[in-house]
Amino acid sequence: MAEEKKVTIDNEKQTVNKEIASFKERVLDLQTRLNCPKNRPNDYGGFNYRSCEDILMAVKPLLKELEIILTVEDSLEITEKENYIKATATLLDVHSAQCLKTIAYARETNEKKKMDAAQLTGSASSYARKYALNGLLCIDDNQDPDAFSNEKEKSYSFNQVATSETKQDILKKLMAKATTLDTQNKVSILIDEMFNKKAFAELTLPEARQLLAEVQKWQ
Repeated sequence: MAEEKKVTIDNEKQTVNKEIASFKERVLDLQTRLNCPKNRPNDYGGFNYRSCEDILMAVKPLLKELEIILTVEDSLEITEKENYIKATATLLDVHSAQCLKTIAYARETNEKKKMDAAQLTGSASSYARKYALNGLLCIDDNQDPDAFSNEKEKSYSFNQVATSETKQDILKKLMAKATTLDTQNKVSILIDEMFNKKAFAELTLPEARQLLAEVQKWQ
């Protein structure tokens, strides 16, 4: 009887080990097959991006097929000076208690005075969730302005004065100032109102300087 009991325990261990490998293989399959292109245009920046919602919509069919559950949760962490939204993204195996999780943080900034408290929290939550999902699902989200093609600029006739500051330099400063979708939309509207143009890429260097000077007045 004792020998039979030992065999049963060993079989249970083998089953568990097999399940662990199976879950890891399915997670690898999920990360490899997931395709979520950047299809949302950022008009003033001249690049495309993906949102948290885009990632969730792209991953749902694979989750069902691979029998994996995805959850994304928020919590608030308060320090002496700042409030942070902590987002936790978790992949959970349907057949066991095995899971894989990543964590990302976003600060609730007080600089966006035209946004109410709910909008500030929602914006921070969206950013934190997106980057937690990026880490969990192995999604690269780099948007380097230096990688933008200069061919687009060369297609326009500019009367540029000699300067060490380029449009890419100005774009970096704009992106640092406009960190939410709300402020980015405001920049796009400003481009239209000031220069009757639709995108930052259409601006001349002097116009880009004027735009930056106006945006830097925002509180």
